[in-house]
Amino acid sequence: MNWISHLSTRAKLALLLGLCALGIAVVATTALLGLRTAVTEADSMVNQEVAAVRGLGELRADVGNMRRFEKDMFLNLADDAELNRYLEAWRQQVDQGVERLAALKLLLPAEDHAAIDQLKAGLDGYRKAVEAIHVGITRGEINDPWRANKMLEPAKVHVRSADEALGTIKQKVTDRVDQTVLALGETRRQVLTITVVAALASLALALGLGYVIGQRIEGRAVETFGHA
Repeated sequence: MNWISHLSTRAKLALLLGLCALGIAVVATTALLGLRTAVTEADSMVNQEVAAVRGLGELRADVGNMRRFEKDMFLNLADDAELNRYLEAWRQQVDQGVERLAALKLLLPAEDHAAIDQLKAGLDGYRKAVEAIHVGITRGEINDPWRANKMLEPAKVHVRSADEALGTIKQKVTDRVDQTVLALGETRRQVLTITVVAALASLALALGLGYVIGQRIEGRAVETFGHA
């Protein structure tokens, strides 16, 4: 660093100040970039995975309501008005569930689409079975809840398939959310580490340069007073 000796005291102090400012800028930029990455990942999790979790909860509620309206319909076979009321409510719930399922598919990655298709197939099979039972009711072939439930028994494989698909999707979404949370934690640790290292490096550089400048200034002072 012999070139420093050729600088004036003002220039040396300005250089020291500039290096300190540069170090601060590096630290701030590093922290900002790390924070930006964390915010981007958080936005992705909120916009996709959390929305998917909410959609799954609503879809599970839809399936539960389908089963409830189905049972109410079977329990009111002797009352045409109540039968039709619960049938209409059941159909609306099925349509809502199918629409929600289509919206959910758009939120999920391709790896989850097989489970979505399994869930859709399960709902379609269940819907056809209940509609067939309603036809039997209107024809007078089914006239009590026990027979209606017995006719639905083969279709319960579709219900179980839909439940299994829901569980699979929920587990995959939960795993991704957990991974995202872990990644955010790791990003925060990396940002903290890089920020501390950059700050220490800037401080060490400034102290080192300050020491060298101080030594040069002290040497000049000694020479001046020595000649005097």
